[in-house]
Amino acid sequence: MRLLNKRAIVTGAGSGIGAAISCHFAKQGAKVAVVDINLEKAEVVANKICVDGGEAVPFYADVSNSDDVANAFAGAEMAFSGLEIIVNCAGINQKLTACTEVSEETFDRMFNVNVKSLYFTTLHGVPILAKYERCAIVNIGSVGGIRPRAGMAWYGASKAAVNAYSAALALELAPQRIRVNSIAPVRTDTPMVWYMVDGETVEKRAKMDSEIPLGRIGHVDDIAQAAVYLASDEASFVTGQTLAVDGGRLLL
Repeated sequence: MRLLNKRAIVTGAGSGIGAAISCHFAKQGAKVAVVDINLEKAEVVANKICVDGGEAVPFYADVSNSDDVANAFAGAEMAFSGLEIIVNCAGINQKLTACTEVSEETFDRMFNVNVKSLYFTTLHGVPILAKYERCAIVNIGSVGGIRPRAGMAWYGASKAAVNAYSAALALELAPQRIRVNSIAPVRTDTPMVWYMVDGETVEKRAKMDSEIPLGRIGHVDDIAQAAVYLASDEASFVTGQTLAVDGGRLLL
């Protein structure tokens, strides 16, 4: 098992990519704190992991709230008697909208969840990781943060911040031997991507698939498997990198 006896906390873990990462981590031997703003969804994911023979504990947290994040990290460390892995997966996007038409409320919520959350997980999580060995942080960015597109300007800006911060944090934490990397997924088959385009249709899916060199949009397992690698000791000499999991989209 690639993460045997590792102790991890995953935010945004109640559904989509975060749920997949939590399940893949558990299959690879990790104990997982499943954190989500929707506690019922976190409980469902944690229960599934336990039924499948893994170990997981659900926690509530609005990642844009410092106290919530602090409580989740303290609870995870207490539950597992330590913590070595942080996965910052919680995130929200916007609908395809001109940059001048995005509401201030949408902008604030997006940056609070996508960017400010990293401030809180750093503030409350890094001092915990510093007590243990062979630790890793994996942040979920986006190809939109590398190659922004019209109609998604503010979302792209928030994810560019994730990528840039991950590299800076990697430098800062290297003396403590804490590795930090980010993953940049392409459009992935989750409710978030269909929200962006006002709902899924056969035609919309076909168009999205056609825009990817490998012929399909991402699956949550694609991202989860990359997260397993970056969190594992197999990546012990990898830090400060943004790994695009995009079916070749950035090559176009």
